[in-house]
Amino acid sequence: MDDISNWQPVYRDLSTLLGPDVARQLHQHFGGSEVTFPMQLLSHEGRIAAIRHDASTGQSIKSLAQAYHLSQRTIRNYLRPD
Repeated sequence: MDDISNWQPVYRDLSTLLGPDVARQLHQHFGGSEVTFPMQLLSHEGRIAAIRHDASTGQSIKSLAQAYHLSQRTIRNYLRPD
């Protein structure tokens, strides 16, 4: 059980990234479950808040669209007052 080379590849990867103790905890908590991770770290509301904050620092619509991988139209919609 302590020989990481005998672990499933996903647990070996987690062990490399986070350490063997965390990999074991993840196995105990999520073992047998299918876990997917969203591409975006921020929630929808969190992303809008971050965009509004960045816009308040003077970043252009174009640079915000590129940074957040969104269209300029979407950025403009997010920046409209509620």
